[in-house]
Amino acid sequence: DRTFQVGYASNSGGWKGAYNPAGSFAANKQWTGPAADFVRGAALEGGFYINMTSPPDWLRNNSKEFFGNSNFDLCVYAASLGYLDFCVGSFSINEKRSSVTTMFEMTSDPVYLITHVEGSGETD
Repeated sequence: DRTFQVGYASNSGGWKGAYNPAGSFAANKQWTGPAADFVRGAALEGGFYINMTSPPDWLRNNSKEFFGNSNFDLCVYAASLGYLDFCVGSFSINEKRSSVTTMFEMTSDPVYLITHVEGSGETD
């Protein structure tokens, strides 16, 4: 059987990841966005099936202790333990997430740090 258990984590608008008006882990056909489109195309090309599912409810507290309180963390945690085969969405790759599972980078965004230096004496 070539069916994968997949968790979809909803980004705020799905413009770079995946979006569903019903929110993360919705098991419906309303998923949009480049990450959702990519996985849908990969399934067609690769001949596999996707079973949209959510992590077990009882896993949420363990995920909060290890990571924090986001659905993205919960999805990564569930995948790292084998409850999901993979997650779909636009995730930030950080040290903790990448320490427990493999991440597939589809895109990258530059990050800019802007600070204010007090007392520099310069004016604009």
